[in-house]
Amino acid sequence: MIIKNYNCQRFAGIKDKNIDFKDGMNVILGKNESGKSTLIEGIHAVLFKSIKNDRRLTADSEFQRKFRPLPDGDVFDGELVLIGDNGEYRISRVWSGEPSIQMITPQNDKIVNEGTIDEILQQILLFGEGTYSNILFSKQDQIREALHNMTGDIETVNEVSTLLQRAVMEMDGVPIDELESRIDTEIEGLLKRWDREKNYPENNRGIHNPYKTGIGEVLASYYKKEGLRLEMEEALARQLNFDEICSSLKDLEKEYSEKKDELQAMEEIEEDVTARLQMEPLLGQYEKDLGLLMKINIEWPKNEEKLEQIEKALKTMGEEYNKLEEEKIRAARIQEKEALQKRIGRLIELQGRIEVKQKELESTKEITPEDMDKLEEYQREMHSLAAKMQAGTMFGQLIHYSGEGDLYMIKDLEEPVLLEEGTEFKADAFLRLESDTISLEIKTGETDFNELRNQYENNKRDMEKTLLELGAAGIKEARSKKESRDHLSRELSLEKKQLMDLLEGDTLKDLEEELQGYGELSGVRKLPAIEAAIKDIDKEKIELLAAKINAENSIAEWSKEYGNLEGLLDKIVEVKMAQKQSIEKLSGLAPLPEGYESAVQFRRRLGELRQASGEMQALFLKLKEDYYKSESALPITPYEELEKEMQQAEEDFVHKMAQAKKLLKIKEVFRETRQAIDEDSFKPLAGAFSRYVKLLTRGSFKSGEVENDFALRLAKNNDTEIPMDLLSTGTYGSVALALRLAILEHILGDHKGFMILDDCLVDLDPDRKKSAADLIKDFAVRHQVIFTTCDPETAELLGGNLIQIQAG
Repeated sequence: MIIKNYNCQRFAGIKDKNIDFKDGMNVILGKNESGKSTLIEGIHAVLFKSIKNDRRLTADSEFQRKFRPLPDGDVFDGELVLIGDNGEYRISRVWSGEPSIQMITPQNDKIVNEGTIDEILQQILLFGEGTYSNILFSKQDQIREALHNMTGDIETVNEVSTLLQRAVMEMDGVPIDELESRIDTEIEGLLKRWDREKNYPENNRGIHNPYKTGIGEVLASYYKKEGLRLEMEEALARQLNFDEICSSLKDLEKEYSEKKDELQAMEEIEEDVTARLQMEPLLGQYEKDLGLLMKINIEWPKNEEKLEQIEKALKTMGEEYNKLEEEKIRAARIQEKEALQKRIGRLIELQGRIEVKQKELESTKEITPEDMDKLEEYQREMHSLAAKMQAGTMFGQLIHYSGEGDLYMIKDLEEPVLLEEGTEFKADAFLRLESDTISLEIKTGETDFNELRNQYENNKRDMEKTLLELGAAGIKEARSKKESRDHLSRELSLEKKQLMDLLEGDTLKDLEEELQGYGELSGVRKLPAIEAAIKDIDKEKIELLAAKINAENSIAEWSKEYGNLEGLLDKIVEVKMAQKQSIEKLSGLAPLPEGYESAVQFRRRLGELRQASGEMQALFLKLKEDYYKSESALPITPYEELEKEMQQAEEDFVHKMAQAKKLLKIKEVFRETRQAIDEDSFKPLAGAFSRYVKLLTRGSFKSGEVENDFALRLAKNNDTEIPMDLLSTGTYGSVALALRLAILEHILGDHKGFMILDDCLVDLDPDRKKSAADLIKDFAVRHQVIFTTCDPETAELLGGNLIQIQAG
């Protein structure tokens, strides 16, 4: 599995990135703060970071804080194209207020369920998130943490150990079963019915739905403290309720006394205020009528003058409208001509593209599905023959040879090699020893291995001949050429159809002649500008007509009511006389108290006081009743005593939990002691690690060991072991790189994979950097490497596909 492409619209500080990766070496070159590390974080997030966000979780909160592109927005995303054994997988994730996820499989199936997508990723990625984070994605500035994670992360160690076929040893002869049983019994007695993961009772059965029997000491202690907590809450609530009722009674008595005095004073002048209440609306109506009459007296002559002006404006507007309609007809002809010109231009461009693709298609060698079937059949037959040759395994060593001439050995499908005394060898199913005096053939069964070898060579020769005829170096290249030619053919057909659709039954010559028929059209504004001018006139005309109707309606209404302006003046004098008489009557009544602007306001307040007085009396009786009930409901045990019991119960619960944690730790240590790892399974890893350490440190260390628990040991030439914490930064980086390469060499095997290195050569001296670069390039021959650096010299040293990125 390798990475073909990564793109995102926005992820933290990077945006609108679209980067293609190739098989083998890829070097991302950019200055510091240009987004190299953020880009790697983006790739990791698309592979493993859920779109679900729980801000209560530290990891989710940190992810949002680190990569959400605020203040510019709250949406960030990423998309990866992965190439697996059976084709391309395209996966995209969006982390935002409306998160989304999508995968397109090699079969072009679309999947949007995150659980299903994660299951597919787990299958095609081979390893878990821990292995990728600690081995394939670790950063150079976290090299010590990365090395610690590679050797200390449980998930990574277990997964790598499993891949290295870790064998678990039995502790033979040690009577530990009884001890394990006792530990389990103690843990059961403490933690029965307690969910350790949630740190809460099993099945969420808290104090409101407790287990009655069959519980451990931790849960019993939890129920006791939670029960006391509920009692404390109830006691406190009752005490507060009693205090609140007492306070309410006191406040109510004070308020009732104040309102009673105010009510008595207002009732003494209630009769005069009632009379005032009848007079005030009449005065208000006189004031309103006078205002309306005076306004009409001003507006009447103004509306008559406005009507004359509107009539003149409407006449001028009609003449201008006719001119614009004539100009609109000519502008429409110009628009039709421009559309035809664009259509002809598109036809000429499309015809040119079709001619280029037709020539390209004719010059490309056709590869048929039958050709591909033939190649795949050759390959399957070769795999089958190779599998038959691997029917068993033979080991041997040439102890002594005294025959004449050199002794040669032929193994399985390999070429003859010279065999010398002391040489150890291994063959799967077939072995032949030949010299001038001896010819010995050994095989693991009755199969004719010479015939199998001949068949293998024939199939290999036929496949190479077919590939030569097709002009391809391998099946993958042949398939790629076939897909490219098929794609070109489909594009050509599509563009021919587009050409026919665009012509719509005409010919290019017909369209060019039609264009000539339009002649010269100039000096006319664009159609939108003319239409906008017509629209402005229409809008202005509507406004004028509306104003005309309003003015005419107003004059008609006033004429009906008052006859003419003289009749309006007589009505104004009549209303003023009536107003004067009402004011004289009102002056003889008692004035309103201070703070009241009208009799209506006074009457409203008087009604409110009477209603409030009655309500207060009823409320007083209710509060008295609540007072006696609340007093009788006060708790027997005071809140302070319950608080002391609660504190003791809390301490007991913490003590029980500490006991349980100690027992669980004992059990963990017990299991770790009981489970040992077979040392032989780590020998290949230790050998590769030692070899890489020696190369990368230029011989400063002669060996490196990997213990069963992935603890690392380094020895110098004088056999002195050096603790990891005492290594320099450069040496530490070399050790981490050596371990990563050694692990990947074994867990990847024949599977193609990828590794991401974040400038892991920055702290190395020139000699070590050259050795490390050679190892990385050798790894890139078999797998994909993505290397980030800010140093152009390092990029040149590594070579491969160079990807330059800029900041921002």
